[in-house]
This record gives sequence, structure tokens and C-alpha cells, in this order.
Amino acid sequence: QGLPVVNEEAVGLIDDRASRMPVLSSPDSKRVDDRQTLYIASAYSIRKMDLASLQTTTMAGTANKQGLRDGSPARALFMGPRDVAMDLMTRNLYIADYQNRIRVIE
Repeated sequence: QGLPVVNEEAVGLIDDRASRMPVLSSPDSKRVDDRQTLYIASAYSIRKMDLASLQTTTMAGTANKQGLRDGSPARALFMGPRDVAMDLMTRNLYIADYQNRIRVIE
């Protein structure tokens, strides 16, 4: 079973809690953790989908704004996240970003 909507042509990202139909721009990598949460590297952000409710939110980064800024998930900017991985012991999320930079969301 696939995602409800994966739109590689979309410009921007939408957190749509009402219809549970997320718009994902250029999704590159998807990983599911042990709590049935799907993490998606999409355009300049990391998106999170609860597979039970299908609620999708932007976990880190900003739609249509690229950069290499570390900080809290609300302040972090990405150039082009390509892969995501979760450390199930620490719950840290690791992101492979542009030019082989490894970024961490704690």
C-alpha cells in the first residue's frame, strides 16, 4: 500500500490534517520506525507521517527555502536531504543532506 498522495511535481509542502492528503515535493527517501511513523526526505524538509492516522507534518526544514542551518527542527534548513535513518535507541533521526553532510534531529 502506497502513500495517499506523492506528488513529485508539487511546489511547496502542505500539512493537511483535515483530509490527510499530504503533498510531497520530490520525496527521495522513506523510512518507517518501530512506532509506525514514516519519515520522508522531501525537497528541503523532513516530513513525518503517522501511519495509523495518516496525519502528515513537517518535522524539520522549510518548504521552498534551502540552506545549511543547524538548530532546532523549526530553525533547521536543508539543501537537499537524500536519505533518513533512525537510531532506535536514542530516537535521533539522521539525515544525509547535500554534499555528504550528515544532519541530526534529536
